[in-house]
Amino acid sequence: MFRFLVKRAIVEHARRRLARDWPPPYLTGWASMLWSEDCVYEEKLVHRESAGIRNRFDPRNRRSHELLSSGFERQATESVSMTIEVRSPLFGELIDPGVQIDRLATGFVFTEGPLWNAREGYLIFSDIPANQIKKWAPDNGISDFRIPSGKSNGLTYDKQGRLIACEHANRRVSRTEADGTVVTIADTYDDDGVKKLNSPNDAVVKSNGSVSFTDPHWGLTADFGELGNEELGYRGVYRLSPDGATLTLLTKVFPTPNCLCFSPDESVLYIDCTQSMIVTAHDVQSDGTIANGRTILHQEGEGGAPDGMKIDEHGNVYVTGPGGVWVCTSEGKLLGIIRIPEMAANLAWGGENWDTLFVTASTSLYRVPMKVRGIAVP
Repeated sequence: MFRFLVKRAIVEHARRRLARDWPPPYLTGWASMLWSEDCVYEEKLVHRESAGIRNRFDPRNRRSHELLSSGFERQATESVSMTIEVRSPLFGELIDPGVQIDRLATGFVFTEGPLWNAREGYLIFSDIPANQIKKWAPDNGISDFRIPSGKSNGLTYDKQGRLIACEHANRRVSRTEADGTVVTIADTYDDDGVKKLNSPNDAVVKSNGSVSFTDPHWGLTADFGELGNEELGYRGVYRLSPDGATLTLLTKVFPTPNCLCFSPDESVLYIDCTQSMIVTAHDVQSDGTIANGRTILHQEGEGGAPDGMKIDEHGNVYVTGPGGVWVCTSEGKLLGIIRIPEMAANLAWGGENWDTLFVTASTSLYRVPMKVRGIAVP
């Protein structure tokens, strides 16, 4: 169901771009929410040409599977009508129920992996099918950060401030060195012989420098990666040791492990599974392995599934899902849902005080002011 919704969004987006018709009407029915008709736009059309971007959804030429991105990205300051669904009075301590969110930019194919750069005050995020990492800055709006991106998905920084990227097309986790060189830190696992990873999806770095990441199969398609076969026979969650020498399989019980994050004290590792519609918690052992896995949240509904996931300073869990961003306690008590006008895929804390939630949702990038801070990324 999740892959169908994503594919439907991309098909419609490509068709609309070619027709120069925006906003797309599918947002109302597909996301089961209303597109605000009273948005105030301050926009400029940024025309660009990026010939050679592969996308098999070009309705003009299905054989070549070529989509020339000579359309537009709309950089905007838009006040977007939204609702906050309160499930507990405690939710009011995290977010103002009357808050307005901003759509910072739109016109992308499928946005993912937002990451705030605190050193220079900007956000980067992946547009997976477009094979790009984009950059948003408060003063300059949208610009290109990396093309091609290896159809990257999840992004984070290590303790030295180096970019860690989960690249679907290259079936690897990469690191960008200080001189700009991009190196592979994980692309195979020795399981009765060295085998390729499926398509690393999301990563989190612990304070000791170890890197944990998920490895589902979504990047083994031409749309979100490169055509390929699963060599391992399972979709795992892995831990790369701080020195980069040892890759450990933490678990292979999930059919589609998606995103992961640590509790503020790093004693618990949260992992969500899209197919099962669950968020799980696991106790982190002294050697970095995990134990005592348990389900803390089960999502229901349409227009989304467990995907991006982050933690606030109090240990509350924020995970995208049906209708927007679901917020629950560390024990799984649902506090409320932040409704987003498009299907929310991922989120990141950022801003000067780490009290802003950036949400990548289908074709757009959103900003949500919060009353609580998130966990800072170096």
